[in-house]
Amino acid sequence: MSGSGEQPSGEARVEAGMLRVDGELIAYERRIGDRAGGFVVFLHGAGTGSMERTTQLATEVVAAGANTVAFDFSGHGRSTGTLAELSLRRREVQAAAVIGALCDPGAPLVLVGFSMSGQTVCDIIGSVGADAVFLCCPAAYRPDVAELPFGNPEFTRMIREEGAWSASTAFGAVAAFPGEVAFVIPDQDEVIPPALTRTYLDSRPDSLLLTLPGCPHRIAGWLRNKPEQRQRLVAAMSRAADPGQPVL
Repeated sequence: MSGSGEQPSGEARVEAGMLRVDGELIAYERRIGDRAGGFVVFLHGAGTGSMERTTQLATEVVAAGANTVAFDFSGHGRSTGTLAELSLRRREVQAAAVIGALCDPGAPLVLVGFSMSGQTVCDIIGSVGADAVFLCCPAAYRPDVAELPFGNPEFTRMIREEGAWSASTAFGAVAAFPGEVAFVIPDQDEVIPPALTRTYLDSRPDSLLLTLPGCPHRIAGWLRNKPEQRQRLVAAMSRAADPGQPVL
């Protein structure tokens, strides 16, 4: 851990700092509530995504009784590195390292992945000891692009091939996951192909499905002005992280 600072935030203690991971400094925020709940870890999407987008959700999840961790993948937000040098494999490495460093061993662990991080969550659920996952407008990628930096033109070419996503290992990982699964699906998603979403849902028919009417792909931004929908999601996440509550 490179360094951290603490500041009060109502009933929560907010720790902000940097972790040395994968040759980069990864910025994080860790919110610790006043009750003995588990950890909800937010993993942001690609492009201009950052942990800042999930600050409102994280604050409300802590108020509901859980602890939270959010971070910027390298090349995003306040972390070092460039987006062009990031890859799906590096995302997997960074996410697993952050969870190992910031989440208490033995505490319930809930992973929340947005868009590209749907794949990232599926890549790590077999190794980090997750108890539940929330896949929000999840993407999926063919396995042979995992090592390619995003700045490599081959990455873009290969993921844009018709139906390339269907070879993803994410669907099998979700099907085999012994914990609880929730899908958060915007019904106006302009990015994720409907067939991809359906494949996720079919892979786990016992999952909790939270549909967001009128919501586009960028869920977190849309939720800022939708308190009722936001509270549905916050309640489900906090329940999943609470060892004293029914899971999902």
